[in-house]
Amino acid sequence: MIKHFLSIGLLIFLFFAGCKTASLPPSPPPEENSYSTTEDVPSERSSSKPDQTADDKIPPAAQAQQALRTEEPPATQAQQTLHTEEPPATQAQQAQHAEKPPATKGDFTVNDAAALAQAIAAINADSTNGTYTITLKATLSADPLAFTGNAAKTVILQADGSPRTIRNNGTGALFTVPKGITLALAENTALDGNGKEAALVSVDGGTLIMKEGSTLYGAEKSAVSLSNKATFTMQGGEIRDNACGSNGKGGGVFVSDSAFTMEGGNIGGNARGVSKGGGVFVAADGVFTMRGGTIRNNSADEAGGGVYIDRGVFTMEGGAISDNTASYGGGVSVSEGAFAMESGTIDKNTGYRGGGVYMNNSATFVMTDGSINGNTSVSSSYGGGGVYVNNGSVFSMEGGSVNGNASSYRGGGVYVENKGKFSLEGGELSGNKAIGTDGGVYVDDTGIFINGRAGGR
Repeated sequence: MIKHFLSIGLLIFLFFAGCKTASLPPSPPPEENSYSTTEDVPSERSSSKPDQTADDKIPPAAQAQQALRTEEPPATQAQQTLHTEEPPATQAQQAQHAEKPPATKGDFTVNDAAALAQAIAAINADSTNGTYTITLKATLSADPLAFTGNAAKTVILQADGSPRTIRNNGTGALFTVPKGITLALAENTALDGNGKEAALVSVDGGTLIMKEGSTLYGAEKSAVSLSNKATFTMQGGEIRDNACGSNGKGGGVFVSDSAFTMEGGNIGGNARGVSKGGGVFVAADGVFTMRGGTIRNNSADEAGGGVYIDRGVFTMEGGAISDNTASYGGGVSVSEGAFAMESGTIDKNTGYRGGGVYMNNSATFVMTDGSINGNTSVSSSYGGGGVYVNNGSVFSMEGGSVNGNASSYRGGGVYVENKGKFSLEGGELSGNKAIGTDGGVYVDDTGIFINGRAGGR
């Protein structure tokens, strides 16, 4: 009986064991070597089941954590966008800095005085920097006009191809140019003072430029008056036939606390009513630099037929001062000022004292080059056909030439008196003549002559 039950139990065990074995899947094929190179792996696999990747070996929980670490949250991406994209305001500022203002802000064509006044009013109304052009299509008469210096502006006054003139129809300066304004007079443009006792251009802190072919004439009180640290550059053109009226100073140009640079052109024929500085008068703190051009055929009743320096500074780097007349210094007269001659010529001028140059009141004159030739002193009591040194002034000649000058009395080349001093260190001093004695150099009992080179007088 017991054996019978054991047999039945054994049969049941074997039955279930066989079922479990039958349900197991077949063993998988051996894995390929995980260290094989890509060249060993075929491009397409015969098995429909893909190879197991590294991600397949990572548990799902770990894969989720790794995805959280590698994916950047939306907030960070937004922050990156803010850092990489430039704000619109900054872009607008950059565009503003990159843009350049136009070369010319306004062009005005004028046919009469009313249109000219309207053009200047429009320029004055604009408070921004810019360049403007006024083109004259007719000759006209205008009342005094003044620019407003509320910005850095350049105004070019030009003609339409034919010569055009603006006549002064009032009692003040035809144009007033304040600080911040540059007025440029172009070719074929003329300003006529029309006999008025006023400047044609009063430059009060601003800038004036004269170009080739421009003309200023007919004023009774200096064609150009500079003050308050103004600047005037004469590139060309002509300043002619002007007078001084009651002022008596500077028929062509008057310079006070300002700077005048002459590069070309001519200042000539300025005479009527001039007591000092027929061509140019340089007052205290004024600076005149001559690099080219001519100052010719001017006259003054008293001093400085060509140029008068009154406590100012005159540097001559070129050009010519010729055929001018005055009682003291037919070419140049310097009083309490400084004159440096580095080049250029002073020739064929006539004066009673100092046909070429007259120095007074402790003035200084240093000559390093250039020529003072062919000038004449016509006084029967004084001399200095070339240079007259008076009243504590000092003339230092380091180079250049003082040749061929003449005196009707003494000192055909240089005349020294009243504690004046002449130091001859270099250059050429020859061919000078005097009707009396000392054709080369005359020095009175109080004067000083230092001959620093061989050759003497």
